[in-house]
Amino acid sequence: MKVLGISVGVLGFVFVIVVALTFGYFAQKFGSKKGYSDAACFAAGFFLGIIGLIVILLLPDKDSGNKRAADDLMTYKKLLDSGAITQEEFDTKKKELL
Repeated sequence: MKVLGISVGVLGFVFVIVVALTFGYFAQKFGSKKGYSDAACFAAGFFLGIIGLIVILLLPDKDSGNKRAADDLMTYKKLLDSGAITQEEFDTKKKELL
């Protein structure tokens, strides 16, 4: 069977490739925002489709641990500056976080 002179099998193949490229593109965009490799995220979206995209969306940010430690350190620094904790307590927490 042909549609506009093109075989239905070819149209189906083109459709599948376009959908796979779309999932790969969005997985790459979301993955790169989280700090992961563009190629790995694209491959996950391209080959796994919606499952790959969901996996990428559920991955934690790569540097979220560093941001949290920095935020905690700033909180302890503010407590030190306000006099709520001593320098020794601040130094202990700083060693734990770093």
